[in-house]
Amino acid sequence: MERLEHELWIWGAARIRASNVRRQKTDQRDAGQILRLLIEKRFPWTCVPSNLERDHWQLRLHGYRLVQVWTKVKTELLHLALNHGLQQKRSFWGVRGSADLEKLPPKGWTARRRADLLQVLAMQEGQVAELDEAVDYVTWTNERDCC
Repeated sequence: MERLEHELWIWGAARIRASNVRRQKTDQRDAGQILRLLIEKRFPWTCVPSNLERDHWQLRLHGYRLVQVWTKVKTELLHLALNHGLQQKRSFWGVRGSADLEKLPPKGWTARRRADLLQVLAMQEGQVAELDEAVDYVTWTNERDCC
């Protein structure tokens, strides 16, 4: 509809029904009620986002989900380090903490888990940074267009 330059009007059926005091319902009464609401400029419109707004929403939702995964991976790595006696709290995510995490003694599946989590973390950090830039750009363009 947007591509064909038609304006889409969506209305809240429950609010239209609530504005009519009569219990009896017929198509003729409903049509009269809709006409009356239009004439009185009390028609209950519902907001319809544009395709661009929906796309921006998907961008933000995708970024939010990636940050959730990123946080879970970081928590898993922290627990893995704590299980091996590393207790550095905030400094764990610095250069020294990453080096200490790499130095943990490799033992079977623990080493595999650590390597996989570090690989996923590196990939996630790149994706999150890319989405942050996209969100900043979209926010900047929207602010510029509004003013």
